[in-house]
Amino acid sequence: MGEGAHHEDIKLSLVDAVTELIAAHGIEGFTVSDVTGKVGIALGSFYRYFDSKEQLIEAAILNHRAETSDLRALIDKGEHDPIDLIGMFLSRNYVTMSHEPARAGFEHAVIGHPFYAKLIAADATALLELNPPSDELVRRRSDFMVSLLKGFMIAAHEYAADHPEVFDDELALVDAMTIIKRVFGET
Repeated sequence: MGEGAHHEDIKLSLVDAVTELIAAHGIEGFTVSDVTGKVGIALGSFYRYFDSKEQLIEAAILNHRAETSDLRALIDKGEHDPIDLIGMFLSRNYVTMSHEPARAGFEHAVIGHPFYAKLIAADATALLELNPPSDELVRRRSDFMVSLLKGFMIAAHEYAADHPEVFDDELALVDAMTIIKRVFGET
């Protein structure tokens, strides 16, 4: 194996290790030493591969997004309706969250990270620029949001039923559903 290939293998091992650590302990719950120990390299060797812990986190976020979504490529092709793209993205995320707890843990941990937010903002901007909103598109967006909110509320109620120890009662969920019904004019 050439030195370049070995370098890339170690770099990928560092990304995999930090992804596991973030999923298990959150963004602040690990050190560079934890990552290098998991990979089996000296702490000082880390800086041959990444300039900082932050750069490693960003590499892990990029790697995660590349593995879980091709949304950006579909946006760039311009062949799909933006609403359909969002639906596909949410569907894939639901499957990931439901069946891959480690990925779900990672996603939950990085969702508020500034670098992740920039990537999401870029995707959202690209979606908005894809097609100028028509009346039909505005209606579809509204219908989509109603369906999405209802889906989240159903999932929340199911979670509450399956995990009663988390909730003293369902008051918060009932109140949230009432608010959604008022916002969207349902009785």
